[in-house]
Amino acid sequence: MATRPKFDFSHLTPAERLELAEELWDSLKADAIPVTGPQAAELRRRRALLDQDAAPRPSHISEAAKGYMTAGTTKDRVLGVVQQLPEDATVEQAIEQIYFLAKVEEGLRQADAGEVVSHEDAKRRLLG
Repeated sequence: MATRPKFDFSHLTPAERLELAEELWDSLKADAIPVTGPQAAELRRRRALLDQDAAPRPSHISEAAKGYMTAGTTKDRVLGVVQQLPEDATVEQAIEQIYFLAKVEEGLRQADAGEVVSHEDAKRRLLG
């Protein structure tokens, strides 16, 4: 059975939801977000890649992300996502996380193919 969200955003337009998400993200303090050991290691690895190239190309950045996201087979990646779920996770939560993984991988493929839009262009398209 699906749970009701704590806040109902259904009355907001997609542009308003994106604006709210951006404001929420900007309100977070970096030290308030817990980082796991594997996440810290990945951040250090990506930082080292960025330090090698002062002006990284989008493909350089996507290669760093791809190395993290595409390690092993699809089955390995899906199992990794499932293993990170809490013990009391629902099937819906597992599906949501696997779907997220699929969309990230699709985005990485698009970035590698040069099918990208700048942050400013995306904001203009969504917010008018």
